[in-house]
Amino acid sequence: MRILFTTQERPGYIGPPWLSPDQINCGPHYEDRIENGRVVALRSPAGEYDFAEVLARIPPEQRPDLVVVRTDASRRNVPRNFDASGCRAVFAVVDTHHMAKPIQWALDYARGEPFYAIMFQFTPHHAHFFIEAGLERVFYLPGFDLTPTAVPSNVQLDIPISFVGTLDPRHARRSEVLRSLAAAGLPLLVTHATPLQARTLHARSRVNLNCSLNGDFNLRVFEVMASGGCLLTDRLSPQSGLERFFTDGKDLVTYESAADCVDKARALLADPRRSSQIARAGKETLERRFSRKQIVGDFFALLKENHVRPEFDLRNDRRTLLGREPDINKLKARIGLYELLQAVHHGREYTRVLAAPGVDARLLCDSVDLPRLGIAVDVTGSEGSASALEVILQSSEIVKQIDLLYEGGNLAERHFDLLLATQKELGAGYDRKFRMRNPQSLLMITDLAIDQAAPGMPDPAGWRRITNSAPIFQSVPAG
Repeated sequence: MRILFTTQERPGYIGPPWLSPDQINCGPHYEDRIENGRVVALRSPAGEYDFAEVLARIPPEQRPDLVVVRTDASRRNVPRNFDASGCRAVFAVVDTHHMAKPIQWALDYARGEPFYAIMFQFTPHHAHFFIEAGLERVFYLPGFDLTPTAVPSNVQLDIPISFVGTLDPRHARRSEVLRSLAAAGLPLLVTHATPLQARTLHARSRVNLNCSLNGDFNLRVFEVMASGGCLLTDRLSPQSGLERFFTDGKDLVTYESAADCVDKARALLADPRRSSQIARAGKETLERRFSRKQIVGDFFALLKENHVRPEFDLRNDRRTLLGREPDINKLKARIGLYELLQAVHHGREYTRVLAAPGVDARLLCDSVDLPRLGIAVDVTGSEGSASALEVILQSSEIVKQIDLLYEGGNLAERHFDLLLATQKELGAGYDRKFRMRNPQSLLMITDLAIDQAAPGMPDPAGWRRITNSAPIFQSVPAG
C-alpha cells in the first residue's frame, strides 16, 4: 500500500512509524528528498494548508492510497480539503492532554474533514468525547509510534537511576518528582538523548523513571520496556489503558506521589534481583503484545475490517456506552469544563474536589480519568442526585473513582481544594460553609460555558475570577 504520513514532529524526535515500503514522510520540518527516482520525503507548509498542494508534488505512480495525519492543537501541521483529494485519510490524534482547548480543536478537525478513521494512541481516555459527537470509526492503538531500535547485548547496569526526557515549564510535576529524588540523596542521572542514545541509557539503568505530562499513556513506557529496562512510572487512571496491558509490581512499578516515587525507587535500588526480574517481565510482555509486526497488522486490520483486539476495544472504557450527545454545542461546553479541570490537574500534585448535588453527572464521569483528582459528590436531597447516581452507577469503574456523600457525608470534617457548583446553588448559598471550611479553595461554575465567563459578569460573592475567559474563581480571604 502506498502511504503518505504527514506529521508535525521533527525527524529523529518521534518519527513516523514504518508502515509500508512505499511510504512518503511529510511535514513542515522535512526536506524534499528523492532516492532511486522515488519521492521519499516532502516539506509541507507550516500551519494550515490545502492538501492538494502536497499531492500535486507526488508522481502519479506514487499517489498515496492512504494518508495518515498526526497533528494536535499546536496547529503546526493542519492539512485540509481531503474530500477533494480522493485519498483515504486517518487522523492520528495526539496531545489532547495539554495546550489550549486541545480536545475541542481535535474534535473540530475530526468533524471538519472526511477522515476514514480516528485513531488514539496516548490519550484513549478522551476517545469517548469523539464517540459522543457521533464519529463512528474511532479506534485505539497503543504503541503505534514505537520504532524498533537495537540495543547492544553486552550493556552493563552502571547507572543506578536515570531520567531521560524534557524538562520545561510544561513539566512542573516532573520537575518536582526529580527534585524529590535528588533531595532524598538518590543517585539520579537526568539527561537528554537521541532516541538511539536513550535506548542504551534505559538498558544501562537499574531503574528508569518516567512521569507523564498530564495522565497520558506516553511512549516512554514502551521505549523503556523495549530496551529491557526496569520502569518506574506514575500511576494513571484505569481509562488510560496502562493497567490493562501491564501488571504493577510484575512488568513495571507505579507511584502515586513524589514521596511514593522516592520510596519505590529506593526499594528497587536496594533489591537488584527484583528490579532485574521486573525488567525481564516487562520486556517479555511488551514483545508478546506489542511487537512491531503485531501493531502494523492491527493498524491494517482496523482499517480493512474494523477489527481490534479485545484489549484495545474502546468499550473497555464504559463511558463510551453512555450514549451520543445530540447537541454538539452542549458537548463542547462540557469538554471545555473538562479541559479546565485538566489544566488544574496539570498544575497540581493532588486536588480534592467536591461536586455539589446539581453538577452534571456526565462532567463527573468525564473527570474520573484525571488520576490526581479526588472527586467527592454531595448527593444529598437534590433533584439532580437521582440522575447523577443513575449515570455514575452504570459503570463500576466510575463508581470506584468517585466518593458519593449521602446526607452530607461529614462535609464539615473534610478539606477540599475545588468546589464544582451551579449558578442556582451559589445563589442559594451552597458555597458559604464551604468557603469557611476551605479558605484557600477554587470554584468552578459548571453551568457556565467557557466563553460565558465574560469580564462584565459579576464575580460570585466571596470569590474573585482567575481569568476573563473561564468560569473559575479563587476564594477571597475573609476580612
